[in-house]
Amino acid sequence: MANGRQEPATSGSSPEAGAGGQDGWVEATPAALREESWGTAIWKSAVILVLSALAFVVVPDRLFSYLALHVGPRLRDTLVLLEVVVAFVLLTWLFIRLQPRGRRA
Repeated sequence: MANGRQEPATSGSSPEAGAGGQDGWVEATPAALREESWGTAIWKSAVILVLSALAFVVVPDRLFSYLALHVGPRLRDTLVLLEVVVAFVLLTWLFIRLQPRGRRA
Protein backbone atom coordinates (compact mmCIF):
# COMPACT_ATOMS: atom_id res chain seq x y z
CA MET A 1 0.00 0.00 0.00
CA ALA A 2 1.58 3.26 -1.11
CA ASN A 3 0.05 6.74 -1.02
CA GLY A 4 -3.22 5.40 0.44
CA ARG A 5 -3.88 3.10 -2.52
CA GLN A 6 -3.65 -0.65 -2.81
CA GLU A 7 -0.99 -1.87 -5.16
CA PRO A 8 -1.49 -5.02 -7.23
CA ALA A 9 1.06 -7.81 -6.72
CA THR A 10 1.75 -8.01 -10.43
CA SER A 11 0.51 -5.76 -13.16
CA GLY A 12 -2.59 -7.06 -14.89
CA SER A 13 -3.28 -9.72 -12.23
CA SER A 14 -6.41 -8.05 -10.92
CA PRO A 15 -9.71 -9.52 -12.15
CA GLU A 16 -11.37 -6.17 -11.48
CA ALA A 17 -9.04 -4.19 -13.69
CA GLY A 18 -10.97 -1.31 -15.20
CA ALA A 19 -13.86 -1.64 -12.70
CA GLY A 20 -12.74 1.09 -10.31
CA GLY A 21 -10.56 4.09 -10.99
CA GLN A 22 -7.98 4.39 -13.71
CA ASP A 23 -6.21 1.19 -12.68
CA GLY A 24 -9.28 -0.68 -11.33
CA TRP A 25 -8.51 -0.33 -7.61
CA VAL A 26 -10.77 1.21 -4.98
CA GLU A 27 -9.35 3.64 -2.43
CA ALA A 28 -8.14 1.83 0.70
CA THR A 29 -8.95 4.63 3.13
CA PRO A 30 -11.72 4.71 5.76
CA ALA A 31 -13.30 7.62 3.87
CA ALA A 32 -14.04 5.21 1.01
CA LEU A 33 -16.56 3.33 3.16
CA ARG A 34 -20.00 4.62 4.03
CA GLU A 35 -20.02 5.34 7.74
CA GLU A 36 -22.80 3.84 9.81
CA SER A 37 -23.86 4.94 13.29
CA TRP A 38 -24.17 2.56 16.23
CA GLY A 39 -27.91 3.14 16.37
CA THR A 40 -28.38 2.07 12.76
CA ALA A 41 -26.17 -1.00 13.22
CA ILE A 42 -28.04 -2.07 16.37
CA TRP A 43 -31.39 -1.58 14.64
CA LYS A 44 -30.29 -3.72 11.67
CA SER A 45 -28.92 -6.47 13.92
CA ALA A 46 -32.14 -6.48 15.97
CA VAL A 47 -34.21 -6.89 12.80
CA ILE A 48 -32.07 -9.84 11.68
CA LEU A 49 -32.24 -11.42 15.15
CA VAL A 50 -36.03 -11.14 15.43
CA LEU A 51 -36.62 -12.41 11.90
CA SER A 52 -34.23 -15.32 12.50
CA ALA A 53 -36.06 -16.33 15.68
CA LEU A 54 -39.38 -16.20 13.85
CA ALA A 55 -38.13 -18.02 10.77
CA PHE A 56 -36.16 -20.77 12.53
CA VAL A 57 -38.13 -21.32 15.77
CA VAL A 58 -41.69 -20.02 15.77
CA VAL A 59 -42.80 -20.71 12.19
CA PRO A 60 -41.37 -24.28 12.01
CA ASP A 61 -42.93 -25.10 15.39
CA ARG A 62 -46.37 -23.86 14.33
CA LEU A 63 -46.05 -25.50 10.93
CA PHE A 64 -44.96 -28.79 12.48
CA SER A 65 -47.86 -28.73 14.96
CA TYR A 66 -50.42 -28.00 12.25
CA LEU A 67 -49.08 -30.48 9.71
CA ALA A 68 -48.76 -33.30 12.28
CA LEU A 69 -52.55 -33.57 12.35
CA HIS A 70 -53.18 -33.13 8.63
CA VAL A 71 -50.48 -34.93 6.62
CA GLY A 72 -48.10 -37.86 6.89
CA PRO A 73 -44.66 -37.65 8.49
CA ARG A 74 -42.68 -37.58 5.24
CA LEU A 75 -44.65 -34.69 3.74
CA ARG A 76 -44.66 -32.84 7.08
CA ASP A 77 -40.87 -33.10 7.45
CA THR A 78 -40.34 -32.11 3.83
CA LEU A 79 -42.52 -29.01 4.15
CA VAL A 80 -40.84 -27.91 7.38
CA LEU A 81 -37.40 -28.42 5.83
CA LEU A 82 -38.46 -26.46 2.75
CA GLU A 83 -39.65 -23.58 4.94
CA VAL A 84 -36.33 -23.52 6.82
CA VAL A 85 -34.31 -23.51 3.57
CA VAL A 86 -36.42 -20.70 2.08
CA ALA A 87 -36.13 -18.71 5.32
CA PHE A 88 -32.34 -19.18 5.31
CA VAL A 89 -32.03 -17.95 1.72
CA LEU A 90 -34.24 -14.91 2.38
CA LEU A 91 -32.44 -13.99 5.60
CA THR A 92 -29.07 -14.34 3.89
CA TRP A 93 -30.25 -12.02 1.12
CA LEU A 94 -31.53 -9.53 3.71
CA PHE A 95 -28.24 -9.68 5.64
CA ILE A 96 -26.26 -8.90 2.50
CA ARG A 97 -28.61 -6.06 1.52
CA LEU A 98 -28.25 -4.46 4.97
CA GLN A 99 -24.45 -4.34 4.78
CA PRO A 100 -22.85 -0.93 4.24
CA ARG A 101 -21.30 -0.58 0.80
CA GLY A 102 -18.04 1.08 -0.09
CA ARG A 103 -17.90 3.75 -2.77
CA ARG A 104 -16.46 2.80 -6.12
CA ALA A 105 -13.71 5.00 -7.49
